[in-house]
Amino acid sequence: QLWDSDSAVEQAFDDVTSLGSGCRFRDCRHDREPGCAVKAGVDEGRLSAERYESYLKLQGEQAAVEALRDEREQLEAKRRSRVMGKALKAMQKDRGRED
Repeated sequence: QLWDSDSAVEQAFDDVTSLGSGCRFRDCRHDREPGCAVKAGVDEGRLSAERYESYLKLQGEQAAVEALRDEREQLEAKRRSRVMGKALKAMQKDRGRED
């Protein structure tokens, strides 16, 4: 599963990564930012348009997987919070009976 880590994408697209080191901004996503060395590389023929499209597609898939993972983590945290809340409420109720 290539999309499980950023380093796997960087390894698979080392040509894009090396071009990306010349971008104007360090956090360039290589799609809309001005001064993108990757887009310039495509325009100059140093990187094929098909390879660039594949890179963007994989980046999109990776973002979708990360969003799904974040959503699952949020749901799990919410579930744990509910369980802890119920346990605390039961504990407080039991203490009230002892008095």
